[in-house]
Amino acid sequence: MEISRDSKIVRALSKAFKYVRGGNPEIAGMSGWTDASLLVNRAKIPTAVFGPGPVIKAHTTEEYVNIADLVDAAKVYVVTAVEVCSGRIKDS
Repeated sequence: MEISRDSKIVRALSKAFKYVRGGNPEIAGMSGWTDASLLVNRAKIPTAVFGPGPVIKAHTTEEYVNIADLVDAAKVYVVTAVEVCSGRIKDS
């Protein structure tokens, strides 16, 4: 699954991340499979994967998430939803 950096969801998520965390997010592809693939490829819903914690530790026996990162991620989700639903972020 791959979507454009200029897609509405990526721009909204990036704006929300910058608002909450004060910096630019790392935008990159990744290997593996998520339900996002079904949303993008079958349902044609532009989708971005985002979450707290170090990706390198995801789904390993050493996986962890700092509470502060979890709280920030929840804030990013809320701000992203507000940006998308408000219509302030237009389709590219």
